[in-house]
Amino acid sequence: MSVEFYGTREITVDGAGRVKLPSAFRREFEINGFGSDVVVAYRELNGQGFMMLYPRGVWKRILEHVSEVPDLTALDVEAMRRRLNRWSEIASMDKQGRIMLPKRFTEKAGLAAGSEAALVGSGNRIEVWQLALCDKTVDETALDDEKIAAVLNYK
Repeated sequence: MSVEFYGTREITVDGAGRVKLPSAFRREFEINGFGSDVVVAYRELNGQGFMMLYPRGVWKRILEHVSEVPDLTALDVEAMRRRLNRWSEIASMDKQGRIMLPKRFTEKAGLAAGSEAALVGSGNRIEVWQLALCDKTVDETALDDEKIAAVLNYK
């Protein structure tokens, strides 16, 4: 089971604080048998808050993987799991592909109802960014062209 979310879609957070996944993203949930449970996790990068949407099964594997990281002590594993779970919530995707974003995360990420947002496919997750800050944040954390070329030329 391998989930791969690709591409960026510009959307608007609806009046109820929900985002609607495009059909290509919903299809990944369907073909991988993930059901409607989604983990919404909050994170900050360079001081900018954003959310990550994981199929619940993927999130479960991430939490299991924490204990397999070789350099983490038992206390590190406990602290990591606590941090990951503190900044995550379970939500459900409805039949139209809408997911209610937790209010405490939307406030921190500046994604109130009516906000323009970007849904960014990022491998095993979908990131939810303020549209105006998405490109800026990506540019600020950009890799140089040589590193990108090395990855793209992998055989």
